[in-house]
Amino acid sequence: MHLKRLIDVVVGSVGIALAAPIMLIIVAMLKLESSGAIIYRCKRIGRFGREFDMLKFRTMIENADNVDCKLCVGTDVRVTSLGSFLRRTKLNELPQLFNVVKGDMSLVGPRPEDPKFMKYYTDKWDVVLQARPGIMGANQILHRNEEDLFPPDQDPEKFYVENILPEKLERDVEYVLNSNLWRDMALLVRGVYVSIFRGEMLSRVSSNLQFFWRALLDTGLSIAAYVAACFIRLETTDLSYDLLMNLLIIVVANPIVFAATGLYRRSARFYSLPDLFLVAKISALAGFVLIIANAFLIPREFHSRTVFFLYPLILLGLLSGARVLHQLTLERLERKPLEGHSAQNALIYGAGRLGAETVKRLQFEPGINVAGFVDDDPSLRNQSVLGIRVLGSGNDLAFLRALYEIEKVFIAFTPHDSKALKKVRQLCAESGLTDILIRSAIPEKPGKMLAARRYFRGVRFSDVLGMNEVELEKNRLLPLVEGAAVAVMGAGDEFGEQICRELLHLKISRLVVVEECPSRLNRISEVLNSIHSPRTAYYPYFHPFGMHELTEQAMRQHDVRWVIYNRINRPLVDPLPNLPGLTSSSFVELVRHVETAKRLQCDYFTFVSPYMKDCFSHHEKSLHLMAENYITVSAVETDTRFGIVRVQNVIENENELFRSTCERIIHDRPISIPGHEMKFSSARYAARIVLNSLPLHYLGETFVEGAGLSIALRNLLDSYFEMQGNEKCRSLLRSYVWTGGIQNDTNKTVFESDYLRTVIPNVWALNEPELAGLNGNEKLIDEVSRYLNTDEKIAVRKFLSALRKGVDIDIPMSGEQVQLTAYQI
Repeated sequence: MHLKRLIDVVVGSVGIALAAPIMLIIVAMLKLESSGAIIYRCKRIGRFGREFDMLKFRTMIENADNVDCKLCVGTDVRVTSLGSFLRRTKLNELPQLFNVVKGDMSLVGPRPEDPKFMKYYTDKWDVVLQARPGIMGANQILHRNEEDLFPPDQDPEKFYVENILPEKLERDVEYVLNSNLWRDMALLVRGVYVSIFRGEMLSRVSSNLQFFWRALLDTGLSIAAYVAACFIRLETTDLSYDLLMNLLIIVVANPIVFAATGLYRRSARFYSLPDLFLVAKISALAGFVLIIANAFLIPREFHSRTVFFLYPLILLGLLSGARVLHQLTLERLERKPLEGHSAQNALIYGAGRLGAETVKRLQFEPGINVAGFVDDDPSLRNQSVLGIRVLGSGNDLAFLRALYEIEKVFIAFTPHDSKALKKVRQLCAESGLTDILIRSAIPEKPGKMLAARRYFRGVRFSDVLGMNEVELEKNRLLPLVEGAAVAVMGAGDEFGEQICRELLHLKISRLVVVEECPSRLNRISEVLNSIHSPRTAYYPYFHPFGMHELTEQAMRQHDVRWVIYNRINRPLVDPLPNLPGLTSSSFVELVRHVETAKRLQCDYFTFVSPYMKDCFSHHEKSLHLMAENYITVSAVETDTRFGIVRVQNVIENENELFRSTCERIIHDRPISIPGHEMKFSSARYAARIVLNSLPLHYLGETFVEGAGLSIALRNLLDSYFEMQGNEKCRSLLRSYVWTGGIQNDTNKTVFESDYLRTVIPNVWALNEPELAGLNGNEKLIDEVSRYLNTDEKIAVRKFLSALRKGVDIDIPMSGEQVQLTAYQI
């Protein structure tokens, strides 16, 4: 035993000397990444039951001990980005060499345990505590990444005590009873080998091709930065030993520094100011690593110290320049498919932050070309924002319309009061321009024009709640969608927003959001841009009704594997206001989305059906059933798995109880609902119902009541205002709740359907009598066929044929057969 202790002291001291450069680098990285102590002291039980402080590099956030859990699982939210790297590579345990030299630990031995777990299996602890605890042991070799053994749906401490700890103690008892010097040496060698070559971090890196090429490029830029620094100082560039040694240090150390500090967890698509600060920190750290390596590995001064100052500055410029160039290239490639489309010229009213954000959202959308900014600040005239010039002020709108053929004005500034906003909209109306109000441009203070805002506080769904939430079964969904691209059609309402929020927690790689209404697209863009999701890239698309080839192009570009077609917040048949007898149908859109999903061989297609029982006419109900049957027919003879979720989007009980509830909401008073006469649920509940339907083919009896609260609330408030005779509030309700704030100066509401009619002259339309009961199937085929290709026409005819026959359709669901009938309509 004395010989083992002598080996511990000698090897531990040598290890501290050799690891000193690495430990200094880790100290600098920890300081740059987050606040808190560098060394974490954790209480452990040592030989003969003596307690000591075991040293580790800190891998968690500063206040991690606020959570009463002594174990760290693979998905522990307390672990920092650098901490995860240190844990995977076991570099966080380097300070334990000091414990070895001090005598608290040995190089090889049973792993010391937290005092909290000493009360379990005391008979085995009596044997294990006879030996000095060690850094390496049999358990560390067999369970290289112990944190990955914990199931995510179980209590970590309970699972550890019942499953992991007994096995560890068995091995430790066996080691104590049969230990010898040669066995310790073998365990030490095997432990070092496992730590270096069997770390999961290294296997992840080697399997990620994109990571490899980015690291290779950044390493090349690092070499270029060092060589450039030498040239600037007129240093010799001969291939001397010292120069090659420095280049070797850069090649080895910089990829590790880049990966450990989280450089490759930042999206390569977007480069912003926070990313610049991170690259600056990383460049400084790379320079510090080079200085430390020179101090230990190169005994003499090779070149001027100014090179060590110039190197990180040049590296910062090269890394940032490469990322900016990559972003500009991607933006140019994304704009190229849009160049052939005819576009309407538009102005952005407001050259501030909101105006700049609006330009970023519109520049990749077909149908809109931003010609310039308009701002009433005279100092901004002729200046450029994001490369787009400020053309004039609001008084120049009439001239600008004539000069640049302007058709629309996007109001993108926050007015100090409603009078300022009213003045701008009046200028647009006088110039004959259509104004579109960006959601964030609505002033916070209620004024005369926006009086309706004081009626609508942030109503929580729990205010009128009648259902409990369901848990999202992530264990079932994660293997199906992790790393995949998901497209959500109709994501702009509150229900589509909640679906997108839930998807971000499922580790999908890309979220493609498609909307046909600009105001809704602005809304969902604001929401998703405010959510930081490093795993998921977000791609918003504005595709008006009928431009399906753009949707298919986006789905093909992003390799979409799961399509969610959300129709919960609007029916399959939308009556156009101010156009009696004319009806636009999105059944065409359903057909095209389904056939596109089959053509692109998507894995899943979920149709969220707005199955409204008591508020639709006969032909509208028929179209809902027709849409569901189209999905069931399409599910035959295809690898794409289809799902249907019926969502009841209406409140059936319109009695005095609810009217009094609306009145309380209007006057911002607390709500008290006796009994359970009303059945509401949150959009979150409904969204989880939809996501949990993914592995199934059909959920025909799943009803989520009241998920579309905003429409139900609008309808009932409208009834309330009608009962009160308050036409002004009814007008404002339609303008700012239903249409997203699009209104002209003559108080005539500009609905989204009118907007579509101006963009697409030939909107598919049928008279209401022709739709009633779907009596004219052949006429329906003729109308639909104008918008479908040959394969889609065949699919529709096959579907209608199945309807007429009333055939039974067998669809497998979770290994069972569920019989559905295609009813004759």
